[in-house]
Amino acid sequence: MKKHVLLAAALCVTAVMATACGSKNTQETTAAVEASAAETSAVDTTKPDLSNVDPKMAEGPGAFETDESSEGVQVAEISDEEMAKLQSQAAAQLEKTDYKSYAKEIIAIVKNKDMEGLADHIDFPTFVSCVKTNGGMVDTKEDFMKLDPAEIFSDEMEAAIEKVDVDSLEPVMAGIVLGDGAPNIILGVTADGELAITGMNY
Repeated sequence: MKKHVLLAAALCVTAVMATACGSKNTQETTAAVEASAAETSAVDTTKPDLSNVDPKMAEGPGAFETDESSEGVQVAEISDEEMAKLQSQAAAQLEKTDYKSYAKEIIAIVKNKDMEGLADHIDFPTFVSCVKTNGGMVDTKEDFMKLDPAEIFSDEMEAAIEKVDVDSLEPVMAGIVLGDGAPNIILGVTADGELAITGMNY
């Protein structure tokens, strides 16, 4: 739950208490509000490490709630039914693509350690979990090209991608997952309807 929701709830409770108890409890009520606000502000708002998330259960790399203080964007909560509908639509969209041929291209790029080729297939901004700045988000191709190829094409990533059985690939909630667990590369469909890399987990 977001900080502003917690604070609003605390204020509502405080208002009820103040009305019930009268003005003589005003100082105590104010102290309770301040304590609640201080406790709320201590909530950890850092982004979670997605490197160990089961790709078959993931909703996509970097798919987590943010709040207004950390990102400046309010994320609306949606029901399980709405989430299931969105995931079903994404899977149906992927089913219409030639994702197996596309996966073969990505596997060849990783095998050749081709940074430029990989960057050309990424839908920016994207989540790359080995990046320790900006919450793991890489905003542009130029930013990606500044990364250390040894980290991007780590031995573990190469081994994981080399073991991918393209014929057995199928869409899951995250998209198309190249790799069994982490490391992995996630493929999805962009807003333009094109296949692209939407995240990389290490």
